[in-house]
Amino acid sequence: MQGIRSYTNTRKELKIAEHRLTVLINRKDELYQRFCLPKGWHISDGGASSHTVQSGTEMYVNACTTPTEATGLSLNDEIEQCQREVETLREICHLMEDTLQSLAGIEATLYSMIVIEGKGPTEAVNEVAEIEHYTADNIWHTYYRRIKPYLDELQ
Repeated sequence: MQGIRSYTNTRKELKIAEHRLTVLINRKDELYQRFCLPKGWHISDGGASSHTVQSGTEMYVNACTTPTEATGLSLNDEIEQCQREVETLREICHLMEDTLQSLAGIEATLYSMIVIEGKGPTEAVNEVAEIEHYTADNIWHTYYRRIKPYLDELQ
């Protein structure tokens, strides 16, 4: 069960890291729209634009490359760091999935079928009951209830 708990926690970490990456990329897109798109341009009395593409681009670059007080990293650095973290967590999850699929035990088999292979609980229980020569009721009441909390945590 420790392997199942670790995998569940790692999947949660991955989901959080992916969400953070999305937020950081959206923040960078918002900065681009604010500083670099022409809808904020206006014409001064002399006929020249007081808001040029160059000044908007410079402001955008500064906003993306200046370290923040909260993290000490620039937005670009935070995005790169978060991308590395997401990639690392994906690799770890993949390795854990391979390991979980090779584990023996009815709980591990059920969990692997439901989470990794994407089967529904009923389908997985029936398949495991057939493989292990148990009744489906026995699998539901004895083994499925042990992994149910871990399945609920992933949703």
